[in-house]
Amino acid sequence: MQSEVFLSYDTLGEKSALVRTLYKNLKFTINASSDLGRYLKAAETAAELVSNNIQISSDLRVPISKAMRMINLILEANPEQPEDVMLLWRIAKNSLEAGGSKTSIGIDAAWELDMLTHLRLRRIPAWIAEPDIKMTLEFGEYSIACKKLHVRNGLLNLISDGCGQLKQHGVGIIGLNLDLLAKNAEPLEFTSFQEGEAYAQLLIEKFLADYRHELHDKIRESNVLDGFILSTSCCTKIADSKSDLDICTASRYLNYPGSQDYTSLYRFSVFSNAMKAR
Repeated sequence: MQSEVFLSYDTLGEKSALVRTLYKNLKFTINASSDLGRYLKAAETAAELVSNNIQISSDLRVPISKAMRMINLILEANPEQPEDVMLLWRIAKNSLEAGGSKTSIGIDAAWELDMLTHLRLRRIPAWIAEPDIKMTLEFGEYSIACKKLHVRNGLLNLISDGCGQLKQHGVGIIGLNLDLLAKNAEPLEFTSFQEGEAYAQLLIEKFLADYRHELHDKIRESNVLDGFILSTSCCTKIADSKSDLDICTASRYLNYPGSQDYTSLYRFSVFSNAMKAR
């Protein structure tokens, strides 16, 4: 998955206004005290500070990066699609901040929209449907159950839930969000985007060093789970970038290469190759 390049605080302020207009047109209210309301306010405040030549402190850039990610995701949704509109409603009306081991339908909706956006950017026909996302690949319909990990000891239960969804709604993969691996209080500094992406990739590899066998076992034991896409992002300051705030993302495709289920291996190969296409 590609990095998100931050263009300018002016642009972020303009995008925030577009989000407000979108929700107004959908006749959805954004409560000022909601997480989405606070994200939009943070973006608008940052734009105002910069317009008055007031520097944004480094401790505010991570919250602003959250706002930037959410705004960009919302603007990628298709307001003509009822299922996309329902995700937008869930994002506006529910918590977007994880609390310990607990998730929320707002957090889940944001990850589903994130995954959906990456599919559509690769021109893969995809839509919101049970288990979370359906797509059409060369062999037919394929499913993604989207899961976001908040605490490491909840991993196996999360995967079991995903396998249960796939068993009900069709074979596919689990899209596992691992943003908890990169909870930095300030932007991480790198020379280039390649360095930032390599760091995010290293976080995933360290995670797999601990859990690869468990993930392989889940694939091996299931007749509906072909594999995983694991993704994490971090807020960065890239020396080569014209901005002081960018988001570097890394993804890893994991299946069980020792599987004797060649149909499963084929499906996963088709999916991962489609996702790696730029």
